Amino acid sequence: MDATEKSSSSLSLSPPIRLSKSKIAAFEHCPKRLWLQIHRPDLGRIDEATLQLFARGHEVGQLARVRTPGGILVEDDHRNLVGAIEHTRQLLNAPDQRPIFEAAFQRDGVVIRADILEPDGWGGWKLAEVKNSASVKPYQLLDAATQAWVLRGSDICISSIVIRHVERPLRSQRHFFRTRFIDADVTADVLQLIFQRKGVIDRARAVVRAAEPHIQPGRHCVRPFRCEFREHCAARAAVTAGRSTQSE
Repeated sequence: MDATEKSSSSLSLSPPIRLSKSKIAAFEHCPKRLWLQIHRPDLGRIDEATLQLFARGHEVGQLARVRTPGGILVEDDHRNLVGAIEHTRQLLNAPDQRPIFEAAFQRDGVVIRADILEPDGWGGWKLAEVKNSASVKPYQLLDAATQAWVLRGSDICISSIVIRHVERPLRSQRHFFRTRFIDADVTADVLQLIFQRKGVIDRARAVVRAAEPHIQPGRHCVRPFRCEFREHCAARAAVTAGRSTQSE
């Protein structure tokens, strides 16, 4: 075997880069954002407004669990993913099926934690993705499709998929217990997207393995949410523009 063959063989045997649902979402938001999250997370700056959004989202997720009686939480221990996946498997196969919170699954190096899995009474499960928004957003459908793709590879029968969003976004603790949830059935929409997931995942991994992408700052830096690297990218773009002006 010559050097080229050895190199190709080693690449084919190398384990896939592990990605999470949030990492894939970062790639679809902006490939450069994913690259920076993996290779230069120290450059990220999360502002107070974004931290507040994270906090409200976490609170809505907790409330959704409270409103789902009898559920069991799979502990989120990043150091023991195998244990979380095994705990999930045990709950799925238990004779007394109950709702599962943060169920852990892995397919081809893609890891997800499903917000809520509810038994449908017929041997299948309803997947509920909980969101602190007043309506279904396009990127939420992509998130749900990533989860459905992983679940399909785990031989889990998902009978329906819903975005469990709120009637009004939670903005303060004052309205916490008055929050009302609405289930929007997105099963048909997600099924149309699921077959594209493998290609998206492959492209995300290719970005991670390559050099930092050259993407100019733009509207995507703040929509649909504010990127934690927008200041870094703006500063880099300004330096590049200055060098270009000097060379002229």
